[in-house]
Amino acid sequence: MNHHKRRYSWVEQLIISVGLIAAGFFYAGFFFPDPYASRAMGRVSFAVIFWGARVGIPIAVVGFMLLYHGVKTEKISPANILLMAISTVLCMGIAYPVASFFYYRSSGIGEKISEYHPYLQLAPRDVNIRNNDFPEEAIIIMCLGGSTTEFKDSMGKGWPDRLEEKLNERYPTRKIRVSNMGRQWYTTLHMLINYETNLRQYRPDIIIVMEAINDLLHNADFSYLSFKPFRGDYGHFYGPMKGIMTRKTFEESLYSKFRSFWYHHPREQINQQQFQGIVAYERNLNTLIDLARLDKTDVVLMTQPNLFKKQMTFLEIAALDMVNFEAIGPRYQWSVDSARLGMEAYNRTMRNISGKRQAHLIDLESRIPKTREYFFDDVHYRDIAFDLVAAMVFEGLEHSGIIDKKIKAGKVNRN
Repeated sequence: MNHHKRRYSWVEQLIISVGLIAAGFFYAGFFFPDPYASRAMGRVSFAVIFWGARVGIPIAVVGFMLLYHGVKTEKISPANILLMAISTVLCMGIAYPVASFFYYRSSGIGEKISEYHPYLQLAPRDVNIRNNDFPEEAIIIMCLGGSTTEFKDSMGKGWPDRLEEKLNERYPTRKIRVSNMGRQWYTTLHMLINYETNLRQYRPDIIIVMEAINDLLHNADFSYLSFKPFRGDYGHFYGPMKGIMTRKTFEESLYSKFRSFWYHHPREQINQQQFQGIVAYERNLNTLIDLARLDKTDVVLMTQPNLFKKQMTFLEIAALDMVNFEAIGPRYQWSVDSARLGMEAYNRTMRNISGKRQAHLIDLESRIPKTREYFFDDVHYRDIAFDLVAAMVFEGLEHSGIIDKKIKAGKVNRN
């Protein structure tokens, strides 16, 4: 009788075989994850899930087979199996609210809300004239732009800081203040709103404007950062507030993570050559110039340096942040050529505006080497590039004669 119980019927063998095939199919799916998931989750979380599935699934299958064989041979009581199943369900029920709590807590939603600005997405720098940010006797230069203006090197020093040092060494008879008003994610529309509402009242002597990459990104209206279609006022773009505006429940987050790891379908690459956002880009820059000139503020325009070029190495393409993690959605992503053509189009527009409006141009894009020695992604600088950018801007200001003109003009009434 015991010998008979140890034998598996053909029905059991069929069920086990089908189950093993299904488990193999399920397991194989975790060898085709979405490469975007590594960036979205972070490398540690990605590695834990990735290797957890690869190691845990075979262990679970083997464990299940051993349990079944133990019941079959009467070495394990079915009642014990039932008790273990009930205990597992109860433990999961207890763990769920705890896991849900830590999911919301780890999202950093409170920190994101503290940075939120209802019109500018991320809050701009808080300018307080009472702290003597802009003394009347100084020549005030405001640097407007995105993260490539805002960010600093590993020592906490940005190119505007370096520029201020160089200018004060060159013109020791007059204090020159270079104020970094750049903000990551900011487009020309953000800069225009910020300038009119927060900065214009201080009547800066010079504004230096550099921005292209963030305006360009808004053209990728299929991305995770956008909802269709493109709007000329950029109202289709969630950007840095995506996590707040598209908040997932705990269950939705678990499901999306599962889908990211299981049989990911490669995205279709889009070769975009026309960028309708250039119309808004040009309008915003022209309006900014109009406002500045009403106050006799000189405007210096700069093209944006970048890593994009016709022939790129595998490592250079792998380093591209926009192509790999921003201009990308569930089904589509930009090709490298789309991003390159876009940057060329936006920088060309900046050059054209400079010519039409007779605004001095510093063509940084043509002078910063397009190599990974200077860039760690599409546009953000390595330490070595900050000195070069500051030197190029200093040289451009000297060549323009703007500083000499401001010194001769004397003090400005900023009230």
